[in-house]
Parts: sequence; C-alpha cells; structure tokens
Amino acid sequence: MSDFDIGGRRYDIPEIPNNLKRLTGIVIILLIIAIAGVVVVSTAAVRIPSGSRGVLLTWGKVEDRVLQEGLNFKIPYTQTVVLMNTQIQKAESTEATATADLQEVSTTVAVNYRLDPLKVGVIYTDLRQDYVNRVIKPNIEESIKATTAEYRAEELVTNRADVKATLDEILTERLAIFNIDVVSVSLTDFQFSASFQGNGGAAGAGIQERA
Repeated sequence: MSDFDIGGRRYDIPEIPNNLKRLTGIVIILLIIAIAGVVVVSTAAVRIPSGSRGVLLTWGKVEDRVLQEGLNFKIPYTQTVVLMNTQIQKAESTEATATADLQEVSTTVAVNYRLDPLKVGVIYTDLRQDYVNRVIKPNIEESIKATTAEYRAEELVTNRADVKATLDEILTERLAIFNIDVVSVSLTDFQFSASFQGNGGAAGAGIQERA
C-alpha cells in the first residue's frame, strides 16, 4: 500500500498484485507477437493476378519456381516477385525492304504474341521485361525482309496468303528461340515505290493491300 498527500489530506493507493503484473506483461508480449506475425504474413503473401506469372527472385537471383495465378508465399525481405504478362499482346513494326525483283516496298506488320507461361523465368533472365524492343521488333523486321526477298513485287499482292504464311513460319521459328509464341500475324498497307507504281506494277491491282 502506498500513499500521497493532496491539500494536506493523505490518500492510500492499493498496490497491484504481482500475479496481475505478470498477466499484464504476458498480454503485452502476446500483442507484440501478434502484430509482428501480421506484418510477416502480409510481407510473405503475394497475389499473382489472372493473366500473369510471377518470377521469384532471392537476393536478385531468379529461382526455378514460377509463381502461378492466385495466392503465393515468399520469404519476407529476402525474396521479391516480378510480374510477367502472359496474356496475348500486340507488337507492330513498319519496315522498308526489297522484293526478289529488287523493287522497294514498305509494309506494317502486326503480331499477336504471348510469353510461354512456363518459361517466364528464362525470359526474365535473358531479357528482363524489355522483350518487345530487344527481340520481338528486331525479329519482325528481319522476318519481313526474309519474306519479301522470296517474292516478286506483284506477288506480294496476288499471293497474299502465301506471303503471310511464309512470314508466320519464319517469325514463329525465330521467336520460339526466346520462348515467345506467335498467335497471329497480319500484313497491312503494302506501299511500293513511285517508279513501280508508274510502270503499272502489281498488275494494276492497287498499291495498298491488306493481308
């Protein structure tokens, strides 16, 4: 029992029992543990949205395990997750090239592609998230050059289906090396040189064609 004075009057204050002190201490410790647990769980849980995969990094090193859609867990503070889009995406490139009969032609190629969901770790290791500029667009350009070199100028118009199939085959083979799947390819706006147009090229079929 302790006491103190207020205005000359003495008041007695009962002491807190030792067992109550111990209980209070235990409650405080449990509360601290609970808060710490919530923080750890919140930093360990990671949600992978639909149409994506997660690349798991441990101190910056890519792990073999690919995180699937939904709720996943990682080691807090030592592991991070990079999201990779596995939906169908689109890339376009306009290229000036030459035909088998050395006519100048320009065309725009639109490609629908998707990353191989099982290989996103390899893609991230090799290309990070810059796969469009580093491999897709350069290979579109090289593929259209290789394709137009197999056909005469007028055949690009009259044999559009064959031209598209050739481009599709070449580009699919090139991008497969990087674990990128080609879904579809389209050719738009074949534009020939002024001299070719003036000579009645493409059998008078018109200068701009779509495939």
